[in-house]
Amino acid sequence: MRSCLSTLPLFLLLACHSSSHDDHLVPVPVPALPRPVAIEVEVYDPLSGYVWEDMGVRIVEAEVEATGCFCFSPYPDDWYYSDAYGLVYFAPLDISYADVGFVENAYQEAVLLPDVDGDEALVILEIWAPGFLPVEVEVYLDWTQPEAFVSIPIEFVPLD
Repeated sequence: MRSCLSTLPLFLLLACHSSSHDDHLVPVPVPALPRPVAIEVEVYDPLSGYVWEDMGVRIVEAEVEATGCFCFSPYPDDWYYSDAYGLVYFAPLDISYADVGFVENAYQEAVLLPDVDGDEALVILEIWAPGFLPVEVEVYLDWTQPEAFVSIPIEFVPLD
């Protein structure tokens, strides 16, 4: 019991010292880092509400603020096809591979920069399949929301 009472003043001294020390802490700013971009597309039939499987989706072009580039993809046949859930996912590497002017990080992923002159991009996607008219969709990305989900209604239009 006596040993417990003898350590009490030491404990109180440490508690007072640490609380007074906390009052002098200065927050350290954390630098904003580039963020990888990604786009997920859902393709569905607005009449039935069902999704379309095997619809081709490709990146056509992008306007990227950081590079000042309004670039068309040099790969017009680079189609990604919707799965059984009607979904197509463009990962940061896929967007970088489309070669539409994004800045790339050390992992070669397409990124947006945190500064005012590099934090936005507009990506144009094309959706198409045999028997359907092609549809172009604009997808807006910015540094605060570098990942986008777009749901695209596609109606069957017989081609003559």
